[in-house]
Amino acid sequence: MSRRADIAPCLVRREVAAQLCDVSVDTFDQWVKEGFIPPPTVSRGQIRRWHWPTVEAKLLGAQQPAEEADPYMTGVQHRHA
Repeated sequence: MSRRADIAPCLVRREVAAQLCDVSVDTFDQWVKEGFIPPPTVSRGQIRRWHWPTVEAKLLGAQQPAEEADPYMTGVQHRHA
């Protein structure tokens, strides 16, 4: 499945997240284990996906993404709270 270049990723699998961070998958896994990268937002069975804007914000040292929160993700987080 290809992705259009003009569409920013929202939920990404760990291999894509590691690639976007320009690190190996092993390094990405270690960063998650250490808490440097947040845990996956979606974790259901063998499916794990990271909310890329949150990961990006964490890498930039912010608590929340610089842009307004994604309404879908806000709804998901409130549903499970």
